[in-house]
Amino acid sequence: AHGPACSNLNERIQQIIQHHQERLSLLLDNIGSSKTVHQALTIIFPQQLPTHQLMFAYAETAAHLLYLANKQLITKGEQSPWIFRNENKSINAC
Repeated sequence: AHGPACSNLNERIQQIIQHHQERLSLLLDNIGSSKTVHQALTIIFPQQLPTHQLMFAYAETAAHLLYLANKQLITKGEQSPWIFRNENKSINAC
């Protein structure tokens, strides 16, 4: 969808898995004591994005944060479910 058709499906699957592991690690390493989805977005998307891409970036960032929270690697805020905290855990637990 983001380039030419792939000829090796297994290789492409591994690339996607690696890409998401890198994003998860980046978030986990930089989430700190408290971040909103908006603040976390700038960790994995530091560049300025056009509006239509920004919406996708928010969705991807929220999905990664929720994944890490479901794996109990970060915690959601008590007052707001869109604030996340790192509990000093490693991405290896994913």
